[in-house]
Amino acid sequence: MPDDLSLRQPVHFLKIDVEGFEMEVIDSAAKLMDLQLVENIIAEFGPVGVWGNSKLDLATTRTNWKKGLKKMIRHYGFDIRILDGPGFQALVDLMQRERVNIDPESPGGKVKINRLFARDFFGNTFQPGDAFSEKMKAAQYHISDYVDLPFEFIDTFLDQNDNIAQLYLWFTRRESPMVQNFFSE
Repeated sequence: MPDDLSLRQPVHFLKIDVEGFEMEVIDSAAKLMDLQLVENIIAEFGPVGVWGNSKLDLATTRTNWKKGLKKMIRHYGFDIRILDGPGFQALVDLMQRERVNIDPESPGGKVKINRLFARDFFGNTFQPGDAFSEKMKAAQYHISDYVDLPFEFIDTFLDQNDNIAQLYLWFTRRESPMVQNFFSE
């Protein structure tokens, strides 16, 4: 990104789906991240062996993802959540085996699965009457389940993800007022 580019407005939502080059796109947005202008990123993610950058060997691709995800948490101030998708249950099973994200209130110690409900990112509820709002109302405004991806689980997640199908990583910047508002309820 050119250094002379003047960036002032936040990017509320950035979706990345570039068939294995997601980390390269995130790296290219370093200036936006350093300026804390990006609040949410959704990135498609699949097993490193399948979706990995074909120009790099598998070990290098996995290492780049480990460094990138850790940088998103430690350097840029993001939390990482994994949304329900084709590989979600396999991920939850892996977390259960590794005893990660165990819900202390769960009998038997199950992985804590959070529920994501529809609302806009400014805290408003949807207006009744339109088709989307009616569909959300019928689903009790439930959009997706998600689990948090803790920093200490990143290496295991990437080392053992070859048996996990496609997932969606949701990066949320902790200091974003919009994100704080969204998770306040």
